[in-house]
Amino acid sequence: MRSAAFAAFAVIAAMGIAPADVVVVGVASDCALVPSGFDVMPVPQHEVLIFDSAKVLPLVAALRKLGQDDPFTHQETLDESVALYSRIMEMTRKMPQIATAKTDNKGRFKTRVPRVDNLLVFSFDNMIEGRPLFYGFREVEVRGRDTVAFELDFCGYCKKARAAGGPSKKAK
Repeated sequence: MRSAAFAAFAVIAAMGIAPADVVVVGVASDCALVPSGFDVMPVPQHEVLIFDSAKVLPLVAALRKLGQDDPFTHQETLDESVALYSRIMEMTRKMPQIATAKTDNKGRFKTRVPRVDNLLVFSFDNMIEGRPLFYGFREVEVRGRDTVAFELDFCGYCKKARAAGGPSKKAK
């Protein structure tokens, strides 16, 4: 039975028919400091870029590096982060994307991607005054699933705010 399934897959692959696409469903969120703590809100009308993680390892490494420090604690760190962010933006234009999407007014997005093991999902906005590093990224493991659903957190604190019992207005 196993060899028959493998043979069928080999025939399909030889015909150039790829395995079924994966449905990617997400919501982009940001948080704001309010008198009672943090409030989570949607990030509307933003382009979402999706990559096969295995094919963009330098981009994955750069985003991980950017995400490990709070760039707003020291001016030197901010300057370094802005320089790294500029390099990341250039990489996103040069590296192969497997899909794009756009968030709706509630921060939601949905698209299909070819079947890969892991996705790198990235979204950004360079035009927010006072926030030169407004972005969100997430590495998403696909491995055999037909649908992946997740939150694309722009601030890094949304999950922490909800876990701490702060107010939350999650996009619906």
